[in-house]
Amino acid sequence: MNLFKSKKYLTKGFTLIFAILVSSLLVAIGVAISNVALKQLEISILTRESRIAFSAADSGAECVIYWDVQGSDRGFSFASPDNRDPENTASVSCGHSVSVSNPELHTSSDGGIEYYLTTMVIYYGDTTDAIPDPCAVVSIKKTASIVGKTNIIDSYGINDCSSTFNKHRVERSLRVEYQ
Repeated sequence: MNLFKSKKYLTKGFTLIFAILVSSLLVAIGVAISNVALKQLEISILTRESRIAFSAADSGAECVIYWDVQGSDRGFSFASPDNRDPENTASVSCGHSVSVSNPELHTSSDGGIEYYLTTMVIYYGDTTDAIPDPCAVVSIKKTASIVGKTNIIDSYGINDCSSTFNKHRVERSLRVEYQ
């Protein structure tokens, strides 16, 4: 009896090959779907962390604007060419804690315009716990020229200030200019 001429054996082999092909196709589709789902999850996490960093940057800029505008009523002022002796920089309160640097006097590259640069680090959580907390590094540049006074605030929001090794660490920045 010739095995290759019998239909019985040909159909059994075809069924096995067809089952292997279908299962391989289903496994490939499953892997592709899980790969897309993992990438979407990563994008979702980074979007959330980006919003946290942007909120920290926005809050930092608003804090500096508040203290620059309302601070004089509370005995506070940032250093500027018009006011070279800042008052009571320890009284700034925003977030959980604030660190204010000493103002630095700078002169523009052409030697004409002087400006003071004050930097603040605002922490929006307790830095002693293990939970990643956002912060903002904010600098205020106050200039005075013939044209008028200009204030430039650069605020850098960071979603996780406790570590630089976080793969989901995001920084966002804002610049605010006002007179």
